[in-house]
Amino acid sequence: MIIKWFERLLPVYQALLAGMFTWGVTAVGAACVFVTSTVDRKLLDTMLGFAVEVMIYVLWKNSSRSPSKREIWTWRPSLS
Repeated sequence: MIIKWFERLLPVYQALLAGMFTWGVTAVGAACVFVTSTVDRKLLDTMLGFAVEVMIYVLWKNSSRSPSKREIWTWRPSLS
């Protein structure tokens, strides 16, 4: 339901909401620094492992569907 609502928005509003979400998640993560005085080593290792997995996934997905030169040079924005 929320995905359909999001898809109906204009791309500018989609980008704005995505940026605000990213900023909010970053702010919550940064707020953890002020709440705790020490962080468990296991938690740090888990967070680092999750970040690495996300980066590997993005790299894998982007490399498997890279556009050809012809697709890059013939791309035109949709006006619909």
